[in-house]
Formats: sequence, C-alpha cells, structure tokens
Amino acid sequence: MTQFSYPKIEPMTSEKRPFWSEMIPAYNNTKFLEQALQSILAQDPGPDEMQIEVIDDNSTKNDPEEIVRKIGKDRVIFYRHP
Repeated sequence: MTQFSYPKIEPMTSEKRPFWSEMIPAYNNTKFLEQALQSILAQDPGPDEMQIEVIDDNSTKNDPEEIVRKIGKDRVIFYRHP
C-alpha cells in the first residue's frame, strides 16, 4: 500500500479569514481555465470574502501560470507543485 505525505498547512496568522475559497486544479489542459477564472472574478466580492487559487500539478504542456497572471493579475494566487 502506498503511503502519502501531505504538506503541513500552517495556521493563518491574521484574525480575518476569507469566507470561502475557490481552488482550481490544473494539469496539462488550460482549455477552460481562462473561462473559469473570468467567471469567478465576475462574481468576486473581494479578497476579504473570497480566496482564489489555481494549483498546478506540475504541468508539462501549456502554462497555466501565464493564464493566471494575464486574467487574474494580482487577485489570483498561483501555486505549482514540484
């Protein structure tokens, strides 16, 4: 049986937390990423209410980070797993 090692998630340091999070997984297919980001950002009540992140599973095709930077600017956090 395979053992998984999960990264440690540190507690938030600020008292103010977003009400909810939008987490978008990405891997080698950015076909709908731009549309998804535009839809989420159109409904965005602001960073105090909603956290938005794209998590890339180390894509080897296309570049989701480029799309996140273009559409999400500084509003969307991008994280790439090693």
